[in-house]
Amino acid sequence: MSQMISEKDLLAKIVELDILTESDNYLPIYHIRDFYPQHFSKDINQLLCELENKGKIALSALDAPGQFTEDQIDAGIFLNYSGITLFFVSVIKQDGEDNKKKTDSD
Repeated sequence: MSQMISEKDLLAKIVELDILTESDNYLPIYHIRDFYPQHFSKDINQLLCELENKGKIALSALDAPGQFTEDQIDAGIFLNYSGITLFFVSVIKQDGEDNKKKTDSD
C-alpha cells in the first residue's frame, strides 16, 4: 500500500524545491516528479490542480520549450481539451504570510 501525499506536504516540497533550484517561484513540474516516485504521478496531478483551485498555486504553460528536454516537457500536465501543457508552478502568497525567500534579510 502506498503512502499518500498531502496538499500541505506537496506545497512545502514545492517551496523547498523552488529555493534549491533557484527557480524564483517559477518551478518546472519535472523537479517535483523527480522527487516523488513515479507511482505518485496521478496523485501529484490531482493535488496540483486542487492547490490551484484553492488559490494556493498557479500553474502555467511553457512558452519556449527549446531550453528543456523532451522528458522534462513530458513531465508537465497535458490538457487534452486545450492542447497545452502546464509546466510551471508558482506559489501564491497568502494574506498574512511572508514570502519565505524574502525572509533571509530579516
